[in-house]
Amino acid sequence: MTNRPSARSAADAPPASPTPGPPESPDGYGDPTEFSYPGLWLSLGSLVLFVLAVTGFGRLMHALRGGTPVEFTVGPVGIGVVAALSVATIVVHELVRGAVYHLLGYRVKYGLALNVGAAYAAASS
Repeated sequence: MTNRPSARSAADAPPASPTPGPPESPDGYGDPTEFSYPGLWLSLGSLVLFVLAVTGFGRLMHALRGGTPVEFTVGPVGIGVVAALSVATIVVHELVRGAVYHLLGYRVKYGLALNVGAAYAAASS
C-alpha cells in the first residue's frame, strides 16, 4: 500500500465532523456565540412594512397631487440622483453605527469591502 491519498480507503480517513466549529478567537476577543436571523419573522415583518409603506405613500401622493394620475419618467438625471442618494444613505448608516459603537466605548474603524460590495463600521475594544 502506498502513502498517496488516493490509495487510502475511506475507513483510514479520520471521521468528518457534521459541521466545522469556529476557529480560535484572536487575542482580545471573547468566545463566539451562535447567531441566526429569525427568517420567518423578518420576512413577515418586511411584507407588512412594505404594504404599509405602499399604502401610506400612495395616500400621501394622492392627497398631494389632488387625485391626478402619477407618471414616472426615468432619465440619466434621475438615475444619477438615485445612485447618489443610495451612496449617501449607506455612508450615513455606517456613520450612525460608528457613532453608537463610539458611545459604547469601542474604537471604530470604517472601510469598504469591495469584494462583497459593502461598507462597514467595525468596533474593537
